[in-house]
Amino acid sequence: MGTFGVWFRSGTGARRRRERSAVAWHTTPVTPDAVRLALRHALRDRCDAALRDDSTVRDPAAFDAAVRQLAAALPFPVHVTVDDVPLAPEAASTAYAVICEALANVVGHAEARRAIVTVRRHGPTVQLSVTDDGSGGAQPVIGGGIVVLAARVAALGGMFHVDSPPGSGTHVTVELPYTTRER
Repeated sequence: MGTFGVWFRSGTGARRRRERSAVAWHTTPVTPDAVRLALRHALRDRCDAALRDDSTVRDPAAFDAAVRQLAAALPFPVHVTVDDVPLAPEAASTAYAVICEALANVVGHAEARRAIVTVRRHGPTVQLSVTDDGSGGAQPVIGGGIVVLAARVAALGGMFHVDSPPGSGTHVTVELPYTTRER
């Protein structure tokens, strides 16, 4: 067997050190589970990078491209719709981090065949959703990525909701205020 690794441009987040210690990055056998685990870690690294002030998602075109890059890396089809929405830097990085974390959870837990990512302007807010057709049953974990991001969304004046009935997939929705940047 060969080895496999997935990397996006990112650093090592403190939140992932414990997870990474369980993975031998350079000697992981190429199995479907190993590929899913490596991809999940890479997606979470992107989440951490976005929260550390990643400038690659600041303008609407870069945000759209970054979301599409994530979708293209997944082992199942992801339909992406991103409106040209001028987001404040904190809102853009938070929205991107939510998408990364939600997709990491789809890869790691959902056994999904497809997902949908939508980012749309709605009045004074930006609404984003990540939906999958996987197994559902997602449970929040204290200190887990979804819980941490829900707190960040709330700190920005937004709302965060997860609907995940067992056997019916998971639907993550976030509403964030946006600020039009001066040009």
